[in-house]
Amino acid sequence: MKKRENWLYRVCEGLCVLLSISFALLRCYSNSPLFLDLGTDSPIFLTVGKAITLGKVPYVDIVENKGPLLFLLNGLPQYLMPGATGAFILEMLMSVGACLMILRMARYLQKGRLHIACALIPVTLYYSAISLHLSGGNYCEEYDVFLTVAAMAILLRSFYGKPKNTLWHAFGLGVLMMAVMLIKISDILGVGVTVLFYIAYVLREKKNFWKEAGAFIGGLAVVAAPIFAYLLATNSVGAMLQEYILSNFSHVSGAEDAGFFAQRVNMLFSGSDYARYSLQPVWLALIAAVVGVILLKICSRNQPKESYTGWLLAYSVALAVAVMAGTYVSTTGYGQHLIPIGAPIMLSGLILTVMLQRLMENRQLRGVTQAAAVGVAALLAWNGNLFLVERSLVSSEEYRQSIETYQEFQEEIWADRDSVFCVNMPRKWYYINDVMPAYKYMNLVSYIQNGVGENCAEAFEEFIMTNDIQFLVFQWEPEDYRGILTDATLDYIAESYVLDMAGSDSDFNLYVRW
Repeated sequence: MKKRENWLYRVCEGLCVLLSISFALLRCYSNSPLFLDLGTDSPIFLTVGKAITLGKVPYVDIVENKGPLLFLLNGLPQYLMPGATGAFILEMLMSVGACLMILRMARYLQKGRLHIACALIPVTLYYSAISLHLSGGNYCEEYDVFLTVAAMAILLRSFYGKPKNTLWHAFGLGVLMMAVMLIKISDILGVGVTVLFYIAYVLREKKNFWKEAGAFIGGLAVVAAPIFAYLLATNSVGAMLQEYILSNFSHVSGAEDAGFFAQRVNMLFSGSDYARYSLQPVWLALIAAVVGVILLKICSRNQPKESYTGWLLAYSVALAVAVMAGTYVSTTGYGQHLIPIGAPIMLSGLILTVMLQRLMENRQLRGVTQAAAVGVAALLAWNGNLFLVERSLVSSEEYRQSIETYQEFQEEIWADRDSVFCVNMPRKWYYINDVMPAYKYMNLVSYIQNGVGENCAEAFEEFIMTNDIQFLVFQWEPEDYRGILTDATLDYIAESYVLDMAGSDSDFNLYVRW
């Protein structure tokens, strides 16, 4: 019987790993070798990563308001291989790693017994929940949801794996918490709640709290030390704190003035598309967690009491509430900000698999339950667009057209590629044309309009007037930006630059210095 269970587990593991690989290939299409597309934010992070490989300092020579670890994760692979291939390999490893951790958690909850049909549910649920909001991938939230799943795996191993030495658990949670903090600090709530429950577990089990705390701090230090050493060596700590911490607070506080929070309350009842596709999965995590664990308690009524069943209920609800709070309070409402909800939704699926496993122990119900589990997994895959490549193909075609359009620049700017700056051009422009922005704010108009940074328009005015920038690329005519850029900047451009090339359908306007 044990050999049969092990065989089923290996088959299940293989199928789920294939699912995770398919997910990376089909849904992470920003970097996938199957498609020609860079997505929305991915080219920004790849450009900053590439700048690091060229010796530029993040937050000083090139600015983006995300954490330094995200830029290193996009930059270090480019030392080894050009383009987005390295970033895609990292995404593939995260996808497979998340799958294996979900299977391991399922085994913990089911005391080593894992049925192939049951295992498909939490795995498919995780990828489906993420797929709805991934929009091509290589977002900071994609990295953070993986780190949250890893923290969940550590906690559930502590609850159900009966480990003898948990210092490595505390160390691992420290590593994961600092990694999230240095990628996107507002995603910390999922890992933060997990750490709080781990502290409660340590106290309940009467383990050496101070040793555990020391291991946790060691994990924090292992991640933070080399990154801050790099920032100190490049004299960019202050710039990092300004752009990553303070500017993001300005970005979020500005959203309140735009009625963001009132809109979120209205979405609960409005039935809008954003509410339908984004809010419902969050509430599903809460409802499924509560109902699932209650039913689990009923299924366990005549069985030995499980010491951490109540803890699992509390943790699943707390995790869902924390992630929901991070999603709707600390962001500005872009779809990718909902990627972290994949973690609490997956936990609800894990709880449901335990109930299904118990039902399968009844031979009369086994066949029906297996069919139901496979049907639920198929429905989740369809609802989550796991294998829908239409959007990927459309993006690929749009990207191909962009390359053809942008390549008209190549002969014009080839001689002086470090003296180019774009205003309001699509974010992928720099990466497609293998050009570094001449000014550190490569998305200047977005920074000004979103209230990120201080006196950006005036700083650009000083920069453009004191530096010999040969090429300026506008998506529209310069006069269209009056009121965004300063009048003095636009007057200086009109006096010092001449239109050299206009793209088809107003795709771009290339201005060359007199």
